[in-house]
Amino acid sequence: MKTVGEKPKFEACRIGMRGKKQTPRPVKVSLSCSDFVMQIFKKARMLRDSEEYKQVFICPDRTVEEREVHRNLVNQLKSKRIAEPNKLHFIKGGHVLSADKE
Repeated sequence: MKTVGEKPKFEACRIGMRGKKQTPRPVKVSLSCSDFVMQIFKKARMLRDSEEYKQVFICPDRTVEEREVHRNLVNQLKSKRIAEPNKLHFIKGGHVLSADKE
């Protein structure tokens, strides 16, 4: 939280089962106020610049329906990347978009 310049009161816990492999498990973070959530999401890009947290990914809570929609978008994205490897593909605004690689 200090990396993105915010210091709200929060609770954090690991989710998922420990496996035999040393794979990282997600961390669920609960904040006291939705305003803090929005501030952190706005500043989440700062994590990319930090060497220590470069590979940390933050995503919002999603309902079951939203997770299904997002899963379908990711599957479309993967198939486009295979079909058109010479283009840059990404998800924006609930759509899979493509652009020329420079």
